[in-house]
Amino acid sequence: MAAYIFVLDTSYILNMDVPTFAMTGTMAWVMQRQTMFRSAMGMMRDRAALNIPGVRPIDLAFAEGVIMLIIYSGVMVILLSVGNLLHITTLPHDPVGMAAMIFLLWLGALGLGLTMGALHVVWPLFQRIMQPAERALSLFSSLYVVSEQLPEEFKPAVLWNPIAHGMQIMRTRVFPGYQAEDASMTYFLLGVGCVLLTGIAAERMVRSRVEPQ
Repeated sequence: MAAYIFVLDTSYILNMDVPTFAMTGTMAWVMQRQTMFRSAMGMMRDRAALNIPGVRPIDLAFAEGVIMLIIYSGVMVILLSVGNLLHITTLPHDPVGMAAMIFLLWLGALGLGLTMGALHVVWPLFQRIMQPAERALSLFSSLYVVSEQLPEEFKPAVLWNPIAHGMQIMRTRVFPGYQAEDASMTYFLLGVGCVLLTGIAAERMVRSRVEPQ
């Protein structure tokens, strides 16, 4: 992301200052990435906890996801606060709205993590393609650019992804001068709901195959 800013050589992107644009986008994506990976692998790595009565694989994934949400939300608050004191970044104009969007993005990442964890149970080699798949997904998630920067013919390459809609709407809660004209809250919420339900169903299907250590 730092290299992208250096190459871009500009201070503002569609009324968004570049340091805050980069920091909020990067931290939101890293939180999602870590939630996906940690919740997916937590279903298998922490199987000793399944010996505790009532504990299920989904509980392990959820616990890992909550830890990532707390850690990266805290880091984002600290970085934005320190950056603001140093006059590098700006504070969000709607912090409650931003927090709500971060939470919804996290829910979607948790759903993806559950799905990835279930696939790993069925096909252990899936672990090898998880990171390449995540890197590819980041290119279409409005991490580096928002869809309003793209020519009309290239916008569908980004806007099929509900994460891109969520990231752009999240940035409207940070920057009062940015309007996410292409993003749809309805599409984003439907995407989060579908991914989360898919993840829960996938975990349910493979639950019996995850044995305690």
